[in-house]
Amino acid sequence: MRLTFTHGYLGLFLVTFVCLPFLGVAYEYKHETAPQSVWLEALIGSSAIVAALLYTAYRCSARENSYWLGLLVIAQSVAAGTTYFSIIIGFPILFVAVVLSIIYTAIGSLVGSPTFAVSHYRKLVNRIYDHRLHQ
Repeated sequence: MRLTFTHGYLGLFLVTFVCLPFLGVAYEYKHETAPQSVWLEALIGSSAIVAALLYTAYRCSARENSYWLGLLVIAQSVAAGTTYFSIIIGFPILFVAVVLSIIYTAIGSLVGSPTFAVSHYRKLVNRIYDHRLHQ
């Protein structure tokens, strides 16, 4: 499989999403030194995000479509052809898609339905794909 701009774009989003606790600490303590306990909390928060993403990927994946392929389809659907415009539009849409998929996973786990997260995530990907940006 050949790597494309969309792979890099999605990778940049995922790294940014996982590093959100660190970015929040850096922003909050931009004029002073942050205590070590705050950085430890950011590390725990990032670890929780990674665990949530991996569990969501497990619950939202099906035989025919994986979770990561769905995120790649979403990233390609919101790519506008220019890097900065794609980031301005795409990152919020990817953020909403990831948060919704985590919510679908939580609901599916609470209800006890193994297909709830898969079916709702597939509908989400299809809905975003149907309203994709045309270049």
